[in-house]
Amino acid sequence: ENKYATKVVESTRSTPKFAPGSLVALRASARVLQGNTSVFPAHAIRSNVAFVLKVGSRPVIGAARGSKIYTVLFTGASSPTHIEERWLKKGKR
Repeated sequence: ENKYATKVVESTRSTPKFAPGSLVALRASARVLQGNTSVFPAHAIRSNVAFVLKVGSRPVIGAARGSKIYTVLFTGASSPTHIEERWLKKGKR
């Protein structure tokens, strides 16, 4: 039994923290997915407020807690971005 594979399966099956359409904000230490595995710092994004478009849009690739992938659209952006659940927090209206 692989403990990392078990964590990935648990993360995939867990209930999402944010529903599609909800307002979210980036955490200060956030990293944003680019492609499948590479990441870049979130401070490269001008706005830290986003709307959740889709939950579980990509398969979970990490064994960390909160690694479910969300597709979000940042305010002022023209294309959506993929980000892990652990880098998001509830947004302020």
